[in-house]
Amino acid sequence: MANRYVAVVDDDEQVRRLLSKKLQESGIPTKQYECGEDLVNGLSSEVRITAVVMDTNMGSNRLGYDICRELGESHPHIPVIGASGNPEYMDNWLRCGAKHFFPKPFDFKELADLVKFYHPAV
Repeated sequence: MANRYVAVVDDDEQVRRLLSKKLQESGIPTKQYECGEDLVNGLSSEVRITAVVMDTNMGSNRLGYDICRELGESHPHIPVIGASGNPEYMDNWLRCGAKHFFPKPFDFKELADLVKFYHPAV
């Protein structure tokens, strides 16, 4: 299906670009978002997000958990993969409805394999 992609959400531009680049090198189309609000505002019926990889702290007043919970209510078919450099956040991510937690620094091959599981178009 056209316009299918994985959303990469992180306030750190270098992390966001690198993660997006590595996923694209693995054949996974991506779109980058600086914060969760941008992601939520960008949802439409014309574009199909197949999965979300999202940081915990994004420099806004809302944490990744908040956005994950909101997506779970409004778009329950979109799996969220929470990410953080702090492994103690894993339980919080899973309680808010994330399908998986991925620790930083990323093992890009392992992350790409996980994303491909949730992104059936690849």
